[in-house]
Amino acid sequence: MAGADALRRLLVIWGKHDHSFETTELDAYRPDVPNAEIHVPDASHFALDTAADEIAASVQQFADDARAAPIATARMMDAANIF
Repeated sequence: MAGADALRRLLVIWGKHDHSFETTELDAYRPDVPNAEIHVPDASHFALDTAADEIAASVQQFADDARAAPIATARMMDAANIF
């Protein structure tokens, strides 16, 4: 399963000024998904209200990267018995 963990993909978007969470909590994702992509826009809890373009660009890039590596994603899912 270590190989599957290395390929697992996660996009985390967290508003820098979100008072519901601390930005230090982002490190909690690292043990489970070491390659997680973490973006912290200059935004509050309702990040889409103030950083929609930046967030959309992050999501688009994440999706484009996933499309560019469909074989690796399929192998990861097979290795993790997700099918």
